[in-house]
Parts: sequence; structure tokens; C-alpha cells
Amino acid sequence: MAFAFHTYFNVPDVTDVCVGEFDGVRNIDKADVFAREIQNGDVTTDRIYQNVPQQQTLTSPADVVRIESDSRCAVVWNAWTNDRNIVDIGEGNQAHYVCVERDDMADHAQILSPEASYQAVMRKAY
Repeated sequence: MAFAFHTYFNVPDVTDVCVGEFDGVRNIDKADVFAREIQNGDVTTDRIYQNVPQQQTLTSPADVVRIESDSRCAVVWNAWTNDRNIVDIGEGNQAHYVCVERDDMADHAQILSPEASYQAVMRKAY
């Protein structure tokens, strides 16, 4: 079982956003045939991050938002030019959001027995 909190953050310009606390974290680069790499510096591209710190900081010219979760992974993405193919986003709207999905997937997907349950939490950190 894999899951993700699909959280979209409104930003003035996605090209001016940094997502911190991923420096040195192993990731899977979806744009590079799922190559596994180590993140160097703040995040600016689409990747699946494994074994992430509990808290991340999203910094844009308009705001600083801190989130935290007990899940072990995170996906950071934006539709970029594929926005026209996603009805909920619509063409031209990709510039105004970044998605930071805390999740458990890839190496951390859970195997549950039929009677088992699973819980994860994500919240704004203060």
C-alpha cells in the first residue's frame, strides 16, 4: 500500500520557490528514468524523496510555510507544461502552485494484512 497527502501550496511563481530540509536525502528522479540520487541543496525539481526529515520549509517571496509529518517520504512536483492535460489545474495555472506530498511509497510502501490498519499525519508546523 502506498499513499500520499496531495497538498498544493499557492505561490506567486513556482520558479521562485525553494523546499528545504532535503539536502543530502536520497531521491528517485522521476524525470530521469527513476534514477536514484542524493539531493544537493534545496529542491527545485520533481522527485520522490526517501527517509526525509519530519519537517520541511517552503519558501517563496510571499510566504514561508513549514509542514511536518510522520510519513517517511515526500514527493515535490508541479505539472509544468503538462498542465493542459490535467482538468483540475488547467492550462497556464502551473506557475502558481507547488505540490509537496508527504507519503509512504517506493521503498517505504506498506504491506498490510487484511485486518491491519495504517495511519499517518501531516500538519502545518508552527
